[in-house]
This record gives sequence, structure tokens and C-alpha cells, in this order.
Amino acid sequence: DVNRFPEHVQALLRVPHMPGQPVKETFARLKALDPRPFQDKYFEEVLRDMVPEWPALLRRAKYAESFGLHSEAEPSEWAGQEDELVPAAYPTPRPDTVTICVGIAGYDGRDGPPTVEIAGAEYDFLEFLYARDQEGKLIQIVPFPNYGMNPTAFHTFSFVPPRGTSSITPFACFKIRGAWRGSPIEWDPEVGSDEMQWFTEMAPELRLQLADRTKLQPRSKAQVAAVRPPRGEKQLPVLWPETSWEGNAAKARGWDEKGR
Repeated sequence: DVNRFPEHVQALLRVPHMPGQPVKETFARLKALDPRPFQDKYFEEVLRDMVPEWPALLRRAKYAESFGLHSEAEPSEWAGQEDELVPAAYPTPRPDTVTICVGIAGYDGRDGPPTVEIAGAEYDFLEFLYARDQEGKLIQIVPFPNYGMNPTAFHTFSFVPPRGTSSITPFACFKIRGAWRGSPIEWDPEVGSDEMQWFTEMAPELRLQLADRTKLQPRSKAQVAAVRPPRGEKQLPVLWPETSWEGNAAKARGWDEKGR
């Protein structure tokens, strides 16, 4: 009985066999599974879920932010390069898509430096571009490579935020010039990505790890307050046989301590 299978499997099984047309049959089955890439030519260019390596990238972003966050109002020693370093976020003609960018679009290296030149940052490059929501949670992050002698002056990507997002703040992290924060934009919390439903319905333990406690909303604050740390397990001592290498090393350490 086909009806006992999930909907996407039923749609796949409805595709008839096409003798002598393997390519056409393959694309027909792909369209049955997910028709969106066939209806929207820019579908693959918009991120709808977090990149697989986002936990590692988040740790790197937090490490960079620990040295301080720059902004257009507080550029520190990089004053004069704000146009090149401050990220921006803006909505697009697509009702569910946001674009964040950093740098100067259309810049031609033959025209000279895009902004004021500062010694020591000639070969600086963007490590990653990311965004946070109203609670300080990471909602998207994309790494960028080092282009060496041919640096790029503009980086951008588009994504669909998770449902429940009411504010989006862009961030950019450079290898030398550090982390930068842009101006936040408002967003409709009812509009979001189906692929990130896991994020919208995250457990309080994960929210506690990702969110800034000072920015938690009342409902989330109550859920996080109810989280109790796991009970620690008692560490039992390891007893090595006296004739083992570990046992002899332990004896040697004990003799050294007595000798002191």
C-alpha cells in the first residue's frame, strides 16, 4: 500500500518509468521530491539552513569577539576604513530572504585603495560573515577563503532566517582588523525557513548556550531559568598494578614529592 509511506516517497513513486530516457526520469524524480529548485532558478543561491560546520565557526566568532567589537561609531585604530569593514543587512524583493554584505561593491583594484590605507592591513581578509537575532543567537554564518595577492573588496550572501526572528544584526570578522557589528534591521517573526524549524523549536539547553542572557525574551528567560546543570559523576581513582609502568611512575612522583 503506497499510502502508508511519507508524502515525499509517495510523490516519488508516482513518477512513471521512462524507458530510454534515464536523464529525464532522474530529473522527474528529483522534481517530485522537491519542486522548488525547478521553479526558482536562484533557489540554490539562498541559504535555508545553517552550514554543517556552524558550531566550529561560532566558537571562532566568539573568540574574535572576545577581543572587542568594532562598529561605525567605534572604529578604534581602523578609523577611515568603515565603508570597507562595517557589514550591512537589508531585505530583498523576496519576502522571506535577507542579504548581508560587507565591503565596497564594484570596486576595481586598478583605481587604487578603496579607503584609507593603514599599515599592517594590506593583506587582511574576511574570515566569515554572520548574523544574530534579537536574543544574540547565531542564525547564519558563512566562511570565506583567503585570496592572497588578489583580495576581494566585497562579500555577500543571502539566507532565509528562522521563524521567530524579529531583529537581524550583521557581523563581519576579519583576520587582522577583528570583528565588526552593523546596524540591526527589523524582521517579521512569522516569516522563516522550514528547514530551520529545529532552530525555532530548540531545547532550552541549546538556547542557554547560544543566546545572550541579557537579551532573552520573557518566555525564553523562564525556560532557560528552569534548566538545571547535569549532576556531576564522581571520578573514581584509577588503581594501577604495582608492577605496571603507570604504577612505577606514580611511585616515582611520590618519592619526588617526599624529597621536596
